[in-house]
Amino acid sequence: MNKKWIDKQIYWLTAMLSANTSYQKNYDSISELYSYFYSGKTGDAQKAVNLISKHLGMTPPIFHYDWSGELDHDSSLRGQMAKGQLTISLTFTLNKYLLAATVVHELMHYFLIYRKNIRLSDNLENEKTTDLAAIVLGFAVIMLNGKIIDRNKDKVSALGYLDFEELAYACDKINSLRNIKGYSGLTTDGNQIVWGTIKNGNLIHRQNTNSNIGINLAFLKSRKKSIHNLISKHKSREEMKNCPFCRKKIKNRLYICNYCKRVVKEKI
Repeated sequence: MNKKWIDKQIYWLTAMLSANTSYQKNYDSISELYSYFYSGKTGDAQKAVNLISKHLGMTPPIFHYDWSGELDHDSSLRGQMAKGQLTISLTFTLNKYLLAATVVHELMHYFLIYRKNIRLSDNLENEKTTDLAAIVLGFAVIMLNGKIIDRNKDKVSALGYLDFEELAYACDKINSLRNIKGYSGLTTDGNQIVWGTIKNGNLIHRQNTNSNIGINLAFLKSRKKSIHNLISKHKSREEMKNCPFCRKKIKNRLYICNYCKRVVKEKI
């Protein structure tokens, strides 16, 4: 992770986008935006697009879903802005978090290119800067909640261009700059990204001072046999003694012989 590059982009975007004027409006509108995205209906999604566009001071694009399925083949391309129209994959109608994050990302493209004339020559840097713009402008919670598409055991497929560590770092950086403590409205997925329990597409184990989050089940299963062996060895090392009556070997801690059933030691 290149923290210096992320820091530089954040400072640059904050200045270029006049972020202070729109940050709080966007930050405060997240619950309302989710209420629009929840239904998955085109009309409600358009209301969300209109609200975000209003806060950014731009004409809202026309929202519609991709009924052709062209956007479903590439997980990194689930939304598209072209000629004043915002097209989103139909698969996201059932997940308000993925829908919201995709819409915000595409609106950032629209805002950066047509309102601020910002487009970087390097495609990956341009896409990452677009995600950073969303965070700078108050949509950190939406980007965190909408990062994870699916989980397969310990593997995680993700949306967007910032990796998990970059996203968590950028969001924490903005919170630090704005003196904001914690996050409001994060999902379990969002929390795991912030706490660093998901890295490089893997669900890992991390311990913090308050709680244990994101235990790697595969790791625990792989240690099950080792733990069992340790317990067995410990038991086998217990001191033994001879029963004074039947002379059989018994564990030193026993009060009654396993064989003759006589009391061999008084309880204290």
